[in-house]
Amino acid sequence: MTLQLVTGPTNASKAGVVLGLVRRWGAESRSPVLVVPTGPDADRYRRELLRVSGGVSVGVTVGTFGRLTELVRRAAGVPAATLGPLARERLLAAALAHVAPGRPLGRTADRPGVRRRLDGLLEELAERGFGPDALHADLADLDPLEHGVDGQLVEDLRGVLRDVATSSSGLVDGQGHPLPSPAAQARIVRQVVAADPALWGGRPVAFYGFDDLTFGQMALVRTLARAADVVVSLPFEDERLATSARRPVVDELRAVAADAAGRSRGSTGALPLKDGSPELADVAVASLGRHEVALSAGSGEGGRGVLERRLFEPRPAAADGRAEDVAPSADAPGAATFDDVVLVEGGSARAEAEALADELLAVVDELTLEWHDVAVAVREAGGAAGARLERELVSRGVPVARRRDVPARRTAIGAAVAALARIRTRAGSADDVVAVLRAGASLQNVEAVDAFALDLRRSGLTDAAAAEHRAHEFSPTLEGRDLLGTVPADRRDPGAEHLLDGLLAALPLLEELLAAPTGPADRDPELAAARRIREHLVALSTLAGADAGLLPGPAELAEELAELPVPVGEPAGPGRLEIADPPSLRGRQVAVLALADLREQAFPAPEPVDPLVDRDAREVLARAGGTTLGLPVARLAAERVLFLELVARPTRRLVLSRPVASDAGEVLPPAPFLADVAAALHPGRPLTVFRGASAVRPGRRRALAVAAPFGAELDGPGREAVRRALLDRKRFAVREVERLARCPVCWVVEHLARADDATPDSEAQVHGNLVHRVLERALVDAASDGIPYGDIDPAVLVTAGRAALRAEGPRATAGMPAHRARVLLRRVDVGVSALLAALPERYGPAALRATEVVVGGDGAVPAIDLGDGVEAVGRIDRVDVVDLPDGRRGQGVVDYKLGVGGAVGAGRWAATATLQAGLYAGAIATPSEPVAFALYQPTSPATGVDPGARPPAGLELRGVLGGRSGLKELDDVAAAVEAVRARAAEAVALLRAGAVTPLAGASIHADSGVCDHAAVARLLP
Repeated sequence: MTLQLVTGPTNASKAGVVLGLVRRWGAESRSPVLVVPTGPDADRYRRELLRVSGGVSVGVTVGTFGRLTELVRRAAGVPAATLGPLARERLLAAALAHVAPGRPLGRTADRPGVRRRLDGLLEELAERGFGPDALHADLADLDPLEHGVDGQLVEDLRGVLRDVATSSSGLVDGQGHPLPSPAAQARIVRQVVAADPALWGGRPVAFYGFDDLTFGQMALVRTLARAADVVVSLPFEDERLATSARRPVVDELRAVAADAAGRSRGSTGALPLKDGSPELADVAVASLGRHEVALSAGSGEGGRGVLERRLFEPRPAAADGRAEDVAPSADAPGAATFDDVVLVEGGSARAEAEALADELLAVVDELTLEWHDVAVAVREAGGAAGARLERELVSRGVPVARRRDVPARRTAIGAAVAALARIRTRAGSADDVVAVLRAGASLQNVEAVDAFALDLRRSGLTDAAAAEHRAHEFSPTLEGRDLLGTVPADRRDPGAEHLLDGLLAALPLLEELLAAPTGPADRDPELAAARRIREHLVALSTLAGADAGLLPGPAELAEELAELPVPVGEPAGPGRLEIADPPSLRGRQVAVLALADLREQAFPAPEPVDPLVDRDAREVLARAGGTTLGLPVARLAAERVLFLELVARPTRRLVLSRPVASDAGEVLPPAPFLADVAAALHPGRPLTVFRGASAVRPGRRRALAVAAPFGAELDGPGREAVRRALLDRKRFAVREVERLARCPVCWVVEHLARADDATPDSEAQVHGNLVHRVLERALVDAASDGIPYGDIDPAVLVTAGRAALRAEGPRATAGMPAHRARVLLRRVDVGVSALLAALPERYGPAALRATEVVVGGDGAVPAIDLGDGVEAVGRIDRVDVVDLPDGRRGQGVVDYKLGVGGAVGAGRWAATATLQAGLYAGAIATPSEPVAFALYQPTSPATGVDPGARPPAGLELRGVLGGRSGLKELDDVAAAVEAVRARAAEAVALLRAGAVTPLAGASIHADSGVCDHAAVARLLP
């Protein structure tokens, strides 16, 4: 077994050497393991290995250090259970609660930052095998004046860490195994494998893409190097100042390689690499030692090549022995502008983002790149800087991937769960009730929740229980009522276990209400928040089973749930520009890389301070040889390594950008590393782009859909294609004709190309179909004997409607989630009951003749003639009969409309191309029984607040029903009906002639002259 070290500059093809060894071991069926820093890296190299092997699996395991640790644990036979982060945090909270107020760690039990730092210190001690008493003894020996050690803090640390160790020692898993922390478990695993290296089975391991190794990672490398062949690749050059930060880890790896040399166990014969090794055939070898191969990189081109060779290196001495002057000068002899290194400067932070976005658009066009060939590194990728840049890019049509964590309170589910936690413990307010209702509100009920919140303000209600009671009275159709009712008021208890059970019961309802109807579920922030909250609640429930005293209080739990990090944003992938923090991009090669927001403290970033055991104390402990903790690499050296790797990654262009002033006009100094860039390029200089401070943008309304290029008539071949598709068609549905008259392009998309998203089992379709069936059944049962509606008791009609809903509802909602089904049934009940209760008053003189009357085909009513042999067919929701003023009998048509916007008066039929009621009226009219009314009847409540049915609208013969809907004389009614038929015939004739154009004066798109149907994009090449 051998440890082989592969070093060299960033672009020295180290990956080729490592992947060559991995492929070789895979081909020899040695089951190698390739370890890379992150999950995206693992996916990328897994695809690369499949590509070079022709798409066939090569028997290689690719993963992160966590995956390797799990493989080694399984090989060692160590139980998997560990003390999770939540359990450790709750143990720390309990221990901190015992610290007296006034002490350094007093009153910090409810501060997550303190708990996280203490947990990190505990893990650091555990992976090195030290305990709190040893740390206390060594820290207590330090001179408080010389090293600034706080004696009281040292005592607090010992007490808290000792309490945690004592409390956790008694915790076991379901099989009775003790629960060590992850770091303690990793140390146990290393000890087991070190005692018996054969447990690992000799599987070779390759490490690639790492810049540094932690103590635990280095210890695992040392252990595996005694059990199998190991190769480690690091970007390092012995003589480079920029990579000097890695010297300690490289020296330690060299020592491990020397220690492992000569052991025969687990050797594959491929290591050490030597002259003639096939993995070195296509790389430039600078030096070849016994355990180390140092590679060299080819000379890069342009400014990028200059930076790769000279960045951060000492300046050459002038003839007089002084350092050469490197101040960039535009008129210096031999000065040149490097167009592959671009400096973008903006007069403000927003101006910088705008200028950088425009520059990237120009670069992509110039170099003919895809957006996944471009990446942007920015320190605050998840914060304001990243959001500002994403906004500018997206506004220019650039697809962006920017993964970041947001607090759960910024999602609807997170805000609702935190509010429920307070309500269930009787600590909530009226605002919490509103938050729950708002989270569960569908689009049509948002206004109802707003009205309810306003009502609470006006009434002065602040108590949660009173607000909840008022919500049930205020509107019967709010989905959030079910959320409030997951635990009845009389069962609410401030106890933690009741609280956890109630919140877990509410989560499925929230997921059903808030899940996005389109898009991948794994990218839905609401579902991501629900998963994160559920994991937290389940972990708390498990912890309660071991010790209920470790649970947080209600207020603390609500705060914890609100602050849980939730991953949001599109992941990096084909066709998307990635915005990420610099460490995430250090190992990714792209065509264009932009380093944005290069203001002071961006590069180098300030060194973090550990408030518990600072750098000075760690150095003294290390020199004393007692309790040794990790020493952070000097910040400046580490930042140089990171910056050098970033500027060496782009293959075509490097873009550096910075704001020269804040949005308030204050001068912002540049990042110090920009001066190093200028010094390395001297006497050349980067191509500079400057944009002044941005003017205030005028407000503008964002379009709901992008206009598609269907604003002009089709060309000759297009018209002929439409004609051929339509001339043989002699029958159109009435609803098709109405859509056609409004916009022929929409009709082509929905009915000819069938590219829209309408599905027969969508919730809106289920809702509409159920309303029709319930109304048909109720009217047949209660009003089918020719009795005028005015002579029927409204209560009888409502009872019949609810009986019909009980019979039809379960079958109609069988495929829906339970909560969505309950909400839909409640809406149907409210809407149908209100309609039936108002039926005797609004249609009093009329009586039911038939429901669901078929027009055309084998129906009793003939098809509607639209000329040239074309017919319109359909189904009339309801046909009534009524006595006319002249003694004859007249007929009425009622068309049900789901929602509140479909009832249109006859005066607007032409302007809106609302044709169904008029076409149906013309179909049933006879000389002996003329048309008395043609009405659209909404079936939903007037608003989410008012449960009363909306009045009908349409066309009505004067003196028949006593309404106000377009009152006409008999001749006027006949003329209006004929006008509708003529309009429909004209629309069909134009379509058959190939005129697929929004119709002026009637089209819903007439204002813009183009069709913005959302599905048009699917028809574009």
